[in-house]
Amino acid sequence: MSKTPTTNLKHIEELCDAVVIARQDPNGDDEKALTDLRIHVLVHGIDDEHLLDSDLPPEIIEDSELAKGNPDYVPTRRREMTIRGKVWKLLLGIDHVQADVYIELLSRGKSAQYAKIRRDSFRTFPLEKSFQRVVPEQRIIRVLNCFVHEYGEIFGYVQGMNAILAPFLYTMPELDAFFAFCKFVTKCFPLYWICYVSGAQAGCLLVDQCLRSADIELFNHLTKLGLHCEIYGFHSVQSLSASVPPFSQLVRLWDILMAFGPHLNVLSVVGQIHSKRVELMACTTGFECQNILNSRHASPLDAAKIIAMTMTIQPHLMLDSKLYAQILRHSFDPRHTSEILGDKGRVVFEPVDLPCARAEKEHKDFVK
Repeated sequence: MSKTPTTNLKHIEELCDAVVIARQDPNGDDEKALTDLRIHVLVHGIDDEHLLDSDLPPEIIEDSELAKGNPDYVPTRRREMTIRGKVWKLLLGIDHVQADVYIELLSRGKSAQYAKIRRDSFRTFPLEKSFQRVVPEQRIIRVLNCFVHEYGEIFGYVQGMNAILAPFLYTMPELDAFFAFCKFVTKCFPLYWICYVSGAQAGCLLVDQCLRSADIELFNHLTKLGLHCEIYGFHSVQSLSASVPPFSQLVRLWDILMAFGPHLNVLSVVGQIHSKRVELMACTTGFECQNILNSRHASPLDAAKIIAMTMTIQPHLMLDSKLYAQILRHSFDPRHTSEILGDKGRVVFEPVDLPCARAEKEHKDFVK
């Protein structure tokens, strides 16, 4: 039986508290606590935004501090921590944030890519009233500008990062959003943004392989019409579906990506394609199919439906250990990405061991 919103939110808070307590206890089993939280998110989801009292002292970033060196500073109401934001931080392994670090980055003023950021910032979910109501453009600019100051030598700003940042600013205060966004981009799927966005290219090829494995008839139909994921689905893959409205469904889909890793992005895109199977099979031209699949004109995202399809497809794909290893690691491991792309000398980046990757074992145990 599904939980009522109030009961569900209360239980999620209890699970979050259990993770925090386990991490503070030298003998605590934080992996067990995280597993309980992940499985609850998968089974019951996280209900729509409910504000929590911020777990940061209100004086940690004063308006005067934010204003230092920032020509874009405009006083705005502080965004409080939401339950979803609290869950995401825990799942990303962010226990502490450093206000002094962020303030120092803010004090540096405009970065070398400031103009590029400004060209994109105002286009961040402009039609989503719920987002626009709580996330001023100035916050987007500040966080991305600080990201460039901190990681510019390796990452810099890439078009589309504003859409990845948006859910973090929507669910948590600016300070927390900065650290969550940085870890998500630089640790969970760095190859989507560097090395010629090789991870996103590999993700598109994996979508094709997964679709061929899960639904050969649909795959052959699209191939016959000259369509592959890199043609119609690159933006969906690179943005982790942030290019597909509505925003309220996007954050629900991201609950699962946060819980088990952004590699499930590949499966969720396959699920989105498969959900349009009837319409696609009726098409006689590639142009008709592209109109259906184009993320900017696609039917509204249905997170519950896509998550269900992802969970249905996954056990079948896990039977191919080589393919599933590539799905799991393509976003951060250059060895797998190079293998997928067939270009051994193209991707140069040090692979990392990630909480989201280690969470995969728990996910496999659950779906068996």
